[in-house]
Amino acid sequence: MQDRIALAIVAAGALVGAGLYFGLRARAPAAPLPTPAASTLSTGEPAPYAGAAAQHLAAPAVPPGAAAPSATPEKVRADAMAALEGLKRQVLDTCWRPALCREPQPSRSSYMVDVTFAADGTTLAMGLSEFRERPSRPDVAQCVRTSGALLRIPPPGAGFRIELPLEFP
Repeated sequence: MQDRIALAIVAAGALVGAGLYFGLRARAPAAPLPTPAASTLSTGEPAPYAGAAAQHLAAPAVPPGAAAPSATPEKVRADAMAALEGLKRQVLDTCWRPALCREPQPSRSSYMVDVTFAADGTTLAMGLSEFRERPSRPDVAQCVRTSGALLRIPPPGAGFRIELPLEFP
């Protein structure tokens, strides 16, 4: 009996695999995504936080032949920092304070927020990373990730990707 079940599982897996292979093979290849060019602050100095992406503050994603963005990387960064402060106030009540009540240490936590904005200022993608060399709370990071909170900035006129530091408390 167990041999028949194992054989049925193997046969079903083979059928699913073959279906995926032939179904995906028939699709047209996807067009490659544009890669944004990185820019730095006008001073040329790296951002005040550590990391490989510290010098890449904002990267406008402008397709060839499209109009230039209406906002500068510095303006987008300032708008994003203001939006992140609003998010931080919200997360303090929903994630940070409850986590401190459960476990008081560490009492400080540092993260890096990687956010991509659309030309209309809405969030296309947002990620939260923990620093290895700084104190962080994985429970708070997971709470922020699952909260569904997104940032919104005034329309920059083009897509931008920015990394911003987020520290608690």
